[in-house]
Amino acid sequence: MGGAKAVPILVSMLPGEGEEMQEALHLALSAVPGKEVNGELAKALAGLKDNGARMALLGVLSQRRAREAGAEALKLASESEEG
Repeated sequence: MGGAKAVPILVSMLPGEGEEMQEALHLALSAVPGKEVNGELAKALAGLKDNGARMALLGVLSQRRAREAGAEALKLASESEEG
């Protein structure tokens, strides 16, 4: 299993249980090739409710230098300031 088709499955596993799983998920999501994956990851970020999963995915998006996630990241930041 690999490529863009693996993204939804990997995202659903975030934040991962244990340090090794977290690192494996981060590495796997960071390594999926293709700029279109950045858009998929940004969309996935909008749907996450778990703060740990959000933080993990923000780390991946940051490593991928995915500008597509900028608006969603700002939205999440403003939500955390309100709450």
